[in-house]
Amino acid sequence: MKLGFMFTGQGSERVGMGTSLLQYDSVKTLFNEAEAILEYNPESALNDPKTFEDTQKIQPLTFLLQVSLIKLLAEKGIHSDVTFGLSLGEYAAMYDASVFDFKTGLALLQKRGELMQKSANNHPGAMCALIGLEASKIETLVNSLEEVVIANYNTPKQLVISGDLAAVKHAADLAKEAGAKRAVMLPTTGAFHSFLMKDAAEELTEYLNQLTLKEPTKSLYVNVTGDLFEGNIKDNMIRQMTSPVKFYQIVEKNDNLDVLIEIGPKRVLCNMVKRINRKLTTYAVYDETSLHDVLEALENEI
Repeated sequence: MKLGFMFTGQGSERVGMGTSLLQYDSVKTLFNEAEAILEYNPESALNDPKTFEDTQKIQPLTFLLQVSLIKLLAEKGIHSDVTFGLSLGEYAAMYDASVFDFKTGLALLQKRGELMQKSANNHPGAMCALIGLEASKIETLVNSLEEVVIANYNTPKQLVISGDLAAVKHAADLAKEAGAKRAVMLPTTGAFHSFLMKDAAEELTEYLNQLTLKEPTKSLYVNVTGDLFEGNIKDNMIRQMTSPVKFYQIVEKNDNLDVLIEIGPKRVLCNMVKRINRKLTTYAVYDETSLHDVLEALENEI
């Protein structure tokens, strides 16, 4: 059986995520290690609604949840052959591919979240999901405008734009005039995957220069190209900050997977995958109950 893991990005987090997994010793160990690095109690933070307004905390805590689930799946003999993630989720995929260890990844995402929040504060912007209009039409529309770019290729008919607030709203209005069914402003803290994250990308470069990272040990697909990783992993991380996420292109290239498991705070990517390739078998793991359900389903698949 050829198995893929896909990791949810920022925006799907929820209060209390991951805390039901603390009954497992391996997860308790990860939470204790995380507390030493983050310098706050992750369980308390995950139960505090204010945490979810802070990108600097959301990013490492989402990673903590995802690594916890990777560990629990591994304890049952479930490992991926192919791995990828959406935006923030790409870091869990890199961990899954042994690019860095847990402590390095957690500290890296704490820094990444801090830098992205700083850029968002210094250069306010917005993001908007455009639904029901072909990607090529949205590309043509956005290319004719200034101060707005495509941030996410979620599905062939669901893209996200990012940039200056007024420009994003104007682009959304034009998209609806061109036939988009909906234009949904997203409750993000900044204009991610756009030129407004340039400062964050530059400062992340300085941080990454201090780290020693490894080559992926399995097939790692990345957002920047929408294809198998090639080249320099640090360059990929830096480019991802200001480049569009090519999620549906990655899914299209993995039509030979027997099973694709979403790992994150809740079921999000599975719904996108069904709009890209209905033939792919997908499951989502996000808490203790879903973990048991997926393990039981996989027993029947094998």
